[in-house]
Amino acid sequence: CNEVIKNPDTGEIDELRCTYDPATRGGDAPDGRKVKATLHWVSAEHAVTAEVRVYDRLFSVPAPEDGDEDWQTFINPTSNLVLTDARVEPSVLNDSADTRYQFERQGYFWRDPVDSSDDHLVFNRIVTLRDSWAKIVEERSVDTGSERSDPSASDQVAETDGDTAEPVFKRLPRLNAERQKRADAYVADLGLDTEDAALLSASDGLASFFETAVKEGGSPRTMANWILHELLRELKGQSLASLPVTPSHLVELVSLVDDATISGRIAKDVFSEMIGSGDRPAAIVESKGLRQVTDADRLGAIVATIVAENSEKASAYREGKKGLIGFFVGQVMQQTAGKANPALVRQLLEDRLA
Repeated sequence: CNEVIKNPDTGEIDELRCTYDPATRGGDAPDGRKVKATLHWVSAEHAVTAEVRVYDRLFSVPAPEDGDEDWQTFINPTSNLVLTDARVEPSVLNDSADTRYQFERQGYFWRDPVDSSDDHLVFNRIVTLRDSWAKIVEERSVDTGSERSDPSASDQVAETDGDTAEPVFKRLPRLNAERQKRADAYVADLGLDTEDAALLSASDGLASFFETAVKEGGSPRTMANWILHELLRELKGQSLASLPVTPSHLVELVSLVDDATISGRIAKDVFSEMIGSGDRPAAIVESKGLRQVTDADRLGAIVATIVAENSEKASAYREGKKGLIGFFVGQVMQQTAGKANPALVRQLLEDRLA
């Protein structure tokens, strides 16, 4: 960070002026340098506006009626925090309605089934990242097929959320000295978040899978995200060793996203197919025709048709309702079965609607 620009009246930060080295993307540096931080950002030019309801506990203490004070004094004033001008990636418009998301350092969110629409996205927080005084529940153990180095150390990484098997982390696992050392190294040397490092280190099988993926060229942070949020979801009570997916499968899949062969949304479908068949991701993409559509002429024709078929919304957009861009992006993604390049779609739409 080279410069911090603050509001002269409030003292709040308005702008950060920074430089970055693109060669270190994902936490890897070709010359061996340690990457001390990772930037997370959403493009203001291509992002979709959303309302985010950061729900929290109603009370600031576990049992507000147990003390002598009036229970109303313990009401949490930020329990219903609503952010009305948040930004999310446009790819979420093509996700299924039951998709869960982990918003960075905020917890798990779900699209509101009543209030949300393509032209006005609404997300509700359903699980916080940390829950220090929630009732300790018995967590479902993730069987990795490896021996436990310490029977008292927890391999209980996550429990699943209903039929979706979405990982819902209730608390960070307690690590023995050896595993804590491993977690510390993941943070210091690979740039992982403390939470991700602890969750990976709690299971020798997951840690081995992660380390192998990194050695084969995978970005540490990207590999951690896929393992913790996609691989764990697909385990569904199975052992890690029983799955046909190897670290090299995962590295190959992510490389297909990085080189724009497929979108991040399609990558999840390919991953599910990999779990079922054990086929290589590139082979799945070719056999199912999942390559990302980047032909501007083809997409331009689709954009023109959709804008013409939704003339009232097009007029509303031109009159200032810019949030409708999300609706149009969603329509194009639907027409292309999620294979259109979202950034190109948005650019074509903005040109057409200008």
